[in-house]
Amino acid sequence: MSITNGRTPEQVAEARQVLKAFARAGYQLFPLKRGTKVPRDEGWQTKTYSLAGDIAAWVKQGGNIGIRLGDADLVIDVDPRNFAQGDNPLARLSQDVGVDLEDAPTVVTGRGDGGRHLYWRKPAGLRIHPKLKDYRGVDFRTAGGFVVAAGAAHPDTGGLYYMQDEPLPPISDVREAPDALLALIAREDNAIRIGGEGAGIMTNEQMAAMLAVLDPADFGRGHYDRWIALAAACHDATGGGGLVEFLAWCAGDPDYADETAQERVVRHWASFKAGKRGGATYRTLLRAVADAGHAGLVAAFDMDDETFGPLDIGTDDLPHYDFGGER
Repeated sequence: MSITNGRTPEQVAEARQVLKAFARAGYQLFPLKRGTKVPRDEGWQTKTYSLAGDIAAWVKQGGNIGIRLGDADLVIDVDPRNFAQGDNPLARLSQDVGVDLEDAPTVVTGRGDGGRHLYWRKPAGLRIHPKLKDYRGVDFRTAGGFVVAAGAAHPDTGGLYYMQDEPLPPISDVREAPDALLALIAREDNAIRIGGEGAGIMTNEQMAAMLAVLDPADFGRGHYDRWIALAAACHDATGGGGLVEFLAWCAGDPDYADETAQERVVRHWASFKAGKRGGATYRTLLRAVADAGHAGLVAAFDMDDETFGPLDIGTDDLPHYDFGGER
């Protein structure tokens, strides 16, 4: 039996039941490439899949399923590989917020090292930090990202992701995260400005139209400075609201398409501050579009008649992360 997609009929049936429960709880499911944690289809961020048709058929064929997170979703991603020796940051965090964070619907990952996803909810519109420096190995995921669903086979170990049973609550009883945790992970710049001058001057759809004429591979591996400047520009252009559209564009490059890469994109996005003085702005995006031979698209954008000068992306002022090698 293949370690990546081999399942017994009983395991297939169990996976379908668990996925049905997630769908009933309002979670959006989509296919991952067989034996991977990478989305199978372009446009996975917005495409709708039927539970009885698309999802059930893909599970029967041995495919993995992902869960696309929405604005009110909050998944605490626990990865013991990143714990400091002798530390349990999740236990410390639970003590600090006064609530047992493990008392939540939980999916245990197939890696077999204690990794798990704890399902909570948060207020829609609340922007959050994906990490807290004092709790290494505990990440926070929400809109724009995804997690692997129960029933999937881990690509490295072949182990199945599974729903942890009682005494934990079922996914139908997912609750809002405690106020103390929300206060810890909330970003200071939760007000998103749309319209007017500067940050937030574009709608998400306008930004997506600009990105559609750019090849993500031209900003991919080996072009980190161009990519980080464009990401910051898109954040500025939409006042921080265009993450889903930016992720969709990034996924056009296979280097950005898997779960880990998408999470890193989300982490970058969360680090930006729209309208930051000296940083990349929406004009960086417009300059890239013009340089790609689409000056007409730039001209069609409702703005004053200004001549673009040489692109100055100011990358020294932008945050950098270790992506495990040059992009």
